[in-house]
Amino acid sequence: MSIWSKDYIILLIINAVSSLGTQILTPILPLYASNMGAVESQLGYLAAAASFSSLLIRPFAGIVADRAERKKVICIVQTAIAAVIFCMSLSRNIYLLIVMRLIQGFMYGITTTLIMVSIVQTLPEDKLGQGIGFYGISTIGNQAIAPVIGLSVADALGYSAVFYTTASFVLFSVCLSLALNSQGTTGSKEKFVFHNIFAKEAVGIAVVGAIFMCGHTAVSNFLVVFARGRGIQAVGFYFTIHIVVLIATRIFSSRWIDELPYQRILYPCAVLCAAGLWIISMAQSFVYLAAAGVILGLGYGIATPTIQTSVVRQVEPERHGAASATYFVGVDLSVVLGSVMMGNVAERFDYDMGYRVISAAVLATVFLIARLARRKAPKEG
Repeated sequence: MSIWSKDYIILLIINAVSSLGTQILTPILPLYASNMGAVESQLGYLAAAASFSSLLIRPFAGIVADRAERKKVICIVQTAIAAVIFCMSLSRNIYLLIVMRLIQGFMYGITTTLIMVSIVQTLPEDKLGQGIGFYGISTIGNQAIAPVIGLSVADALGYSAVFYTTASFVLFSVCLSLALNSQGTTGSKEKFVFHNIFAKEAVGIAVVGAIFMCGHTAVSNFLVVFARGRGIQAVGFYFTIHIVVLIATRIFSSRWIDELPYQRILYPCAVLCAAGLWIISMAQSFVYLAAAGVILGLGYGIATPTIQTSVVRQVEPERHGAASATYFVGVDLSVVLGSVMMGNVAERFDYDMGYRVISAAVLATVFLIARLARRKAPKEG
């Protein structure tokens, strides 16, 4: 059975367009806030704000994904996100901007969970790895062009134009969602209990994913500021190199995820990601960043879809929402902790120390992965 159904293709496009809109803001917000006079620790709180509020809503987003009419909710929430982004253009101090990001995070936590569950529900069980791999490509491909778009628009037209552009992309995703079929519930009618909002079977894998994502957070939110502080030019091309490798890696490795135990895949990924972060910490020129982009592209290109696929395979289909929410809780927590830590370490020491600390943490996941390898994973196979 092919993965390329009509709804799957539409959902990939919705995810791509929506994520492009939100990712444009990632490197821009620290610069925008810096112009307001924000210090490094405040930049860390700004970077963490959306993920903190997403973290709070994720368990309930899982319930919505398993029970609600997902098409309708996606349309409503995406529209709300566009409105909040437009309001960011009116923010004139760091505290109001943080509040806007908190509101955006609530909405984003719901819509990303719904989109992932909707995609999983369109896929045959034996091709989850391939389907989730291409789902990831629809998101990460934007990381190559989003910083370039954001920085170019900001330099040419100012920060307000960046917010207008971002809101327009999100609104376009709303129009695309109207072409979806019903996208109803997965059929769960069980009571509102902990078992149905949090998948404890997936916690171990989600923790590994959270630690990995701390490194991704450190790069996405702080690399531009770090590189400009060291006088490194053309930093936007780091993202292009990184994403090209990331996409290529996902394409040729997707079958491995359906054939190999996830632990065997994640061991080398931990080493690659830790090495890439350490190289960034030593960067004195763009050559360092280019090398790190290739290494991190290989590591994250294989690790992320492996973790996502393993999470949903730990549970039965009617609890895919709970499993997805558990995974995204780990992702959101990593953004919160990674952003706050990087901001505070940079203020006290420098960004290079923050990258080294996170590099060590990612490398240490090999011990957690080894412990998970000793457990029987009933849904793997």
